Amino acid sequence: MAKTKNGAGIEKSFYDEYYKNRSKAFAYCLGNIQLFEVQRPLSYYGIKTPPQLL
Repeated sequence: MAKTKNGAGIEKSFYDEYYKNRSKAFAYCLGNIQLFEVQRPLSYYGIKTPPQLL
């Protein structure tokens, strides 16, 4: 958590609850982010459900 606490974009209470009773947590470091002017649905990318809900 020390490596991600300043850039995770979530509250510590959410982090603590989400990772409760887990021995590992993973994070992605994003670079070269492209912002789109128009929000697109997941179906535009061939995705039906957000990966974290699978």
